[in-house]
Amino acid sequence: MSTALDPRQGSEDIRPVVAKAQRRAPTWLLVGAVVIAGLGLFVFLEGRRQAATAPTVEPVATEVIMGTAAPPPLFVPIDPQIEAPQPLPLASEPPPPPPPPYPMPTGLVTSAAPPPLTSAPAVNPAPPTQIAASNAERGTVQTAEQSSAPALVIDTTSVPAETAAAEGGAAGANTSSAVRTSRIQRPSSTVLQGTLIPAVLETALDSSRPGQVRAIVSRDITGFDGSRVLIPRGSRLVGNYEADLTDGQSRAFVEWTRLVRPDGVSIALGSPAADLQGRAGVPGRVNSRFLARFGSALLQTTLNLGASAAGRSLGGESSVVVALPGATQNLGASPAASAIRPTLNVAAGARVSVFVARDLEFSSGTPR
Repeated sequence: MSTALDPRQGSEDIRPVVAKAQRRAPTWLLVGAVVIAGLGLFVFLEGRRQAATAPTVEPVATEVIMGTAAPPPLFVPIDPQIEAPQPLPLASEPPPPPPPPYPMPTGLVTSAAPPPLTSAPAVNPAPPTQIAASNAERGTVQTAEQSSAPALVIDTTSVPAETAAAEGGAAGANTSSAVRTSRIQRPSSTVLQGTLIPAVLETALDSSRPGQVRAIVSRDITGFDGSRVLIPRGSRLVGNYEADLTDGQSRAFVEWTRLVRPDGVSIALGSPAADLQGRAGVPGRVNSRFLARFGSALLQTTLNLGASAAGRSLGGESSVVVALPGATQNLGASPAASAIRPTLNVAAGARVSVFVARDLEFSSGTPR
């Protein structure tokens, strides 16, 4: 009887055989190896860089063996043999030579013995001139010079006050005197300098010709202390304006000459006109009269341009010149056109003001 073979009883194992996994090096070991290799490469490259940048000069053998020599001492001993410099001797002038001997006449023969020759008296040499004199000698020389100069006499006696005042006034006539304070005598009846008096024009203004202008005060003006109305509303102003307007001006110059109150009190003003903010002049509308001043010049220029265009339209190389009468004259404004001035017009009802140029005292006015 055959028995069935049991696989479990067999000597052979039918399970698959799988190879065991190989053991790998740990990660920290690999990292350490990489770091060590990097350090070695850095040390190698650094050594080569230092060798390349090192100086090529080699030290001298004596310096290597003996070392650097010590610096010399800074102390210099004083030589005792050196003496102080002696002053140079002053040179003296040599004595003058003796005079020549007296010549004897050869034509005369006499038995008398010639007179004995006498030597000239010895001349003492002048003392040497010193370059620098002492302080005492300088003082003596200055005193001698001062004694030869005219003396300055100072009178210390007192002068009477009247004489001094008269002399001082004559000498200081051209000098400015001291400014003294003063008090307004009648503040209630005085309109102070610098006050603005508002007004309205009654008449129009045209600066083409000079003329007169009239205005009415539009607000009551009181005295300095404000207790009295000195210029009531409705007072009349009369003034003059000029006709000297130039290019660029837009204000007319008006000077108010007289003020008349409703009660008949009149006072001379002599004050300029201004606007409501105190600016000088009366603003108005300016007529520049452009066509009257430059119209003829523009027309002449247009005609010249037309003549030039007509000359170019002939074409070719023609030598015909087309010109108008007077084309060669000056194209600028004529003297008559230059005399035309711009005008300024101010309509009636314009608001103006009077800038009081001096104190106005209404001593005869009636308080209100």
